[in-house]
Amino acid sequence: MAPRESGSDGEQWTGRVHRVLVLVPFAQALVLVGWLGTGGHPDGTAQILLLVPSAFAMGVQSAGVNTLPLAGAATTYLTGTLTALTTELATSGVPSTMRRRFAVLAAALAGAGLDAVLLTWARPAAPALPLAATLAVVLLVGRR
Repeated sequence: MAPRESGSDGEQWTGRVHRVLVLVPFAQALVLVGWLGTGGHPDGTAQILLLVPSAFAMGVQSAGVNTLPLAGAATTYLTGTLTALTTELATSGVPSTMRRRFAVLAAALAGAGLDAVLLTWARPAAPALPLAATLAVVLLVGRR
């Protein structure tokens, strides 16, 4: 697969990274199946078994984002991204980089808010949101 453009500044999201990220929806689908199998209330062994594919998915996502030349834009923890953005706002940061970091934070907070709503009002469907978001990214990047 040829390199894929991931942004206007010429960063490369390589076909190799894309092929690895394609594994994430499978891990998230395992979480969804396990979650549904427990009625949205996993306990004991089920919790531990759901942590394995969840940790795998988060690790692969982090590794994928780390391949992009945008330091401090972590998708699996907000503190680093927020710290980098705040530092740039207080100094003379590059506007395009700050916009991307802000977008990462906004997307993460929106996803957390939506999943909180799902956990409250449609608990069995909660793991479907990260799966749908990941599928959308993988499909969109794959079309470039």
